[in-house]
Amino acid sequence: MKTKYLPGILFLLLIFIKPAFAKSEYVKFIHQHGKEILKEYRIPEGGDLSYWGTDKNTYFYKYPDAFGNAKAPYWTNGYFNEDGTLDYAYILFKRDNSQPFLICFLSANSSYKNYIIGESGKSMCAATDTFETIKDSVNLSKYPKHIIQHFALERHGIIIY
Repeated sequence: MKTKYLPGILFLLLIFIKPAFAKSEYVKFIHQHGKEILKEYRIPEGGDLSYWGTDKNTYFYKYPDAFGNAKAPYWTNGYFNEDGTLDYAYILFKRDNSQPFLICFLSANSSYKNYIIGESGKSMCAATDTFETIKDSVNLSKYPKHIIQHFALERHGIIIY
């Protein structure tokens, strides 16, 4: 009688336990390609998350990545340098003073080079967009497919990289 319920119990355990152990692609990427930058910077944690929410299900603000998936407001991905390899951008915090910075990882010859774009804020987000969504008279052919939006929540203004 006990063994008849075992498959169902195991299935339920896998459903609830697997997400707790699964790392997002963004966490996997930064730990694989950002070892040097993580000596000086860190992924947002604890109190850093208070403005955004606490996890992927309770973020107050859910902005898209290159594939339209809702993700944490402090990272995004896209084809920012148009070489066909996915690039990443993160809002990371300095380890010594908790100042946030926007940092981009661009693919270069089967590896990644990081670029510190500039200071950020705890109430700022990173998202992916395309130039097609921006109504302007610029020649779009010379720009990459995806752009990084860096903006303060609940305020006007946006910076595009």
